[in-house]
Amino acid sequence: PAFEADVPRLPRAMLQPIRLQIAYGRGAEVLDDARRLRSMWTEEGAVAVYSSGLELEVHADRADVDAALETFDAVNATLSAMWRPQFAAGLRLAAQTLEVLVRAASSASPAERARIAAEGARIEEEGRLVAKAHEWEIEGQMWLARLDAAVLQLRHLSGEDAPPREALIAAFECVVTAAVSMGNVVEEARAASLYAGFLRQIGERARAREMSTRASVIATRVGWSRLLQQLAEVEASLPAERGQLTLTARERDVLALVAAGHSNGDIGKQL
Repeated sequence: PAFEADVPRLPRAMLQPIRLQIAYGRGAEVLDDARRLRSMWTEEGAVAVYSSGLELEVHADRADVDAALETFDAVNATLSAMWRPQFAAGLRLAAQTLEVLVRAASSASPAERARIAAEGARIEEEGRLVAKAHEWEIEGQMWLARLDAAVLQLRHLSGEDAPPREALIAAFECVVTAAVSMGNVVEEARAASLYAGFLRQIGERARAREMSTRASVIATRVGWSRLLQQLAEVEASLPAERGQLTLTARERDVLALVAAGHSNGDIGKQL
């Protein structure tokens, strides 16, 4: 109730993104409220970092590439002018933006996926410049791990210079470990959920269920109903497991090429 009282404008704006993130996690629609905080970006950089981060979280759930790129470019320009280029929070914002691109690329057409990959390369370059400009403690290490995992996922989805699955698994393990070390249970749940999604893509359904359960336990504890709903929708969309799997001739061809170590792009060209 005190938050609704006559709280000074700037402290209120600094707390509002956290308040909105909790509301969003519990099912409310908050994008318009988050965007209204843009009027405060030039008065306090922390408002810019956290409210734009919330915008990116919403854009990820909507797989809205154009909105995410607009948010990233706008906050990057604002804070580069206020602080300096390669400001530290740019690593977090680059990682979050890349995660939006990953969500979109997983269901995009080949042409759109190529555009997403090009934008991803641009965002990655900016994130790498920030990474080189600072010494990182635990929170920065988590965002660097998130950036690395998102970059590898984009390469995996595009088929261009696709990484081995072991590299992706190691990257996601690093993300989850970093979130645990940071002590941020919401980021741990998000990391476990992202990891579960990738594990399903590569057919590791048992391990995917472990990660999904881990995310669900945390989401239940903190009342993060939106994540619980997303996890439930993914589980409901999966085909039932069968004791025996029958492959078509073409599927056997693909499997043989995968086993031989060919990338998605190589397999596409050969078949």
